[in-house]
Amino acid sequence: MRQWRFFAIGSIASFRLRSPCDSLESLKMVSPYRRNRRTLSAFVIILCLSIINGAAMASIRDLTTITNLPKNKRTAEYIFSDAMLEIMLRHGMAKDRALGLFPQCDSDYGVVPESVDIIDPIDFPEGAQHPTKGTWSIRYRLLRCGAEKVYNSVFVASGESTAPVPHSYFPGSTNAGAQLIRDTMPTALAIARARSNQQDCRKVEVFDMVVSQAAHLANVDGKAVDGVWNEKWTFLLCGRKLDINLRFAPDAANGGTVANIE
Repeated sequence: MRQWRFFAIGSIASFRLRSPCDSLESLKMVSPYRRNRRTLSAFVIILCLSIINGAAMASIRDLTTITNLPKNKRTAEYIFSDAMLEIMLRHGMAKDRALGLFPQCDSDYGVVPESVDIIDPIDFPEGAQHPTKGTWSIRYRLLRCGAEKVYNSVFVASGESTAPVPHSYFPGSTNAGAQLIRDTMPTALAIARARSNQQDCRKVEVFDMVVSQAAHLANVDGKAVDGVWNEKWTFLLCGRKLDINLRFAPDAANGGTVANIE
């Protein structure tokens, strides 16, 4: 069977691990979670725990950042359990249908997690069946019919006896956080409608969100600003794709990040 590797890579707001079992704690997964109409194969999880002062790091109950994930083996196993991966797979397949992708695909489907972002601290007490508090997002690749696409799912803990509430999120590998997306999306969508001459189109989907230029030094309003990055957001309006280019720049004066649509 073809093998795939997963490296724990956080979002822009969390720590990034560049390789498995490097100088910091890391988490490695081998082979994708696969499903077809007949079978569900196991997803293998291997935790590579760093050894410090001759002893493995202690388990913690509260998970506040991605850097602590490998120290909390129980939480890591829960986040990447077959049940959670099945939810991601269903989300990905539903997004495929909404975007009109591979309607006749009859191959196995696979899910390969790519990154985890701890949005709100996760509390997973001993003895609880599910986390009692916390919100986290997982970025993953959906594999099917020789192609793949990046999707995202968000999970919100709802109590120790109740499974987290899952939400399918926008597709793609944007570096923008949830609040920045909420602030920017209405304007981006309005401009996409105007440029497509389809203001009355009601069937609108976000098709993709990708980084077109990584963080760099750029001139912003006559000043050199570091950490500026560019993205391309692709919308699907009644079957027609339209790209919107955006520039994100740190706002030194007021804090946060400012989005400009080009």
